[in-house]
Order: sequence, then structure tokens, then C-alpha cells
Amino acid sequence: MNTVKLTGLTKGQLDNLEVRPVNVEDYTEETINECFPEVKLLGSFTRDHGTIVREIDPIAFRLCCCDEKSNNVADKRWVEIDGDFYDVDAVVSALEDAGFDVDNDL
Repeated sequence: MNTVKLTGLTKGQLDNLEVRPVNVEDYTEETINECFPEVKLLGSFTRDHGTIVREIDPIAFRLCCCDEKSNNVADKRWVEIDGDFYDVDAVVSALEDAGFDVDNDL
């Protein structure tokens, strides 16, 4: 079996394995939503905190996205490849399904 190091992967290899990068903005919005309850605006009309921050304060939202990137990379849940961020578990799973041994050298 071929051994593949996570730090040596390219975007093209991941595209061939049909592994897509994490949508950092959607992930961040979902994370904010999990941490805070919905906001009641008018009667029964509610909005998620993540949606509100994303739409009303884009600078704060971008800072949250940067925090998510750095925290997930530091915790080795994500790997950055060619400027995009990939979920390590999804990458490892796709590589193993394709018949590779994975050297998680993060």
C-alpha cells in the first residue's frame, strides 16, 4: 500500500478524491448558532445569532472566521492546503477509502 503524508497533499489530489474544502463562513455561522439561542425580533419572528452577526457586522464575523481557522488548525481538526482548509477526518477517510495508508504528520 502507498503511504501518504497529510502535509504533502495538494489541492488537486483532494479534488481527485472528491474532498471539498470546509466552507469556513458557513461553519463559523453554525458554530455561533450552537453557542447562542435564537433572537426574537418581532413577535414570533426569530433569527440565529450567527446570521445576525454575519449580516450586520461583517468585520466581527470575519474575525470569528479567522479564529475558527486558527483554532481548528491548532487543534489539528483542519489542515490548510493551498489556501483552503480541509477537515482532517474527511481527508483521512477519503484516502483510506482510496486504498492509501495515511501518515498524519500534522
